[in-house]
Amino acid sequence: MARRYEEAAAECRKRLEVNPASQSARARLAETYVELGRCGDAILELQRMEESGAPPGETHAYVYARCGRPRDARRLDPLRSEPRFQKVIGLLGYPH
Repeated sequence: MARRYEEAAAECRKRLEVNPASQSARARLAETYVELGRCGDAILELQRMEESGAPPGETHAYVYARCGRPRDARRLDPLRSEPRFQKVIGLLGYPH
């Protein structure tokens, strides 16, 4: 991996100039901001995604987890509420 995050962020911003509704560009920008240590900007991109009607998903969970907001990340994980998942977690000895 080249880890050229500044270039990646610039490319995402260009894509958003052409198509402001591009959820994939906004999601990649949020993830890139996380890699740059810009959690505030990453979370702002998540808010913009939600404002445009995108439901919270994997990108939200990733950004929240990496930005030190594990409760918000877990809230978005649909498996956690699944009884079978909870049973497996319990059998493995992990905390719920």
